[in-house]
Amino acid sequence: LKDRRTYEIMRPEEVGVPAATLVLGKHSGRHAVQRRCEQIGVMVERRELDDLYRAVMAYAVRQKVVTDADLSAIVSRLRGTTPHVSASQRSTQSVRVPDSAVTPAEVGYGHGV
Repeated sequence: LKDRRTYEIMRPEEVGVPAATLVLGKHSGRHAVQRRCEQIGVMVERRELDDLYRAVMAYAVRQKVVTDADLSAIVSRLRGTTPHVSASQRSTQSVRVPDSAVTPAEVGYGHGV
């Protein structure tokens, strides 16, 4: 995969696409997962990589394709971080987290700050 000329008949730039990216799926390797994390700005330590890889492969078996948003959500879940939600001036907020490990419908009530 290092030499794209092996499997691409033309360069993406020639047809108006900024760059070619490979899709993460159930046949992707650890290096591909780590590289995609770096591309989206998420640094993964060596000790995290095995757990991340297993989680990504389990997700890929169910969903077929792992998007950048999916990958970011998986990393957040493994690290125990949660997405930040800001309500501004609205009384009702909905949040969708693209992860099958989350219960589909959850409701929370609060007074705000």
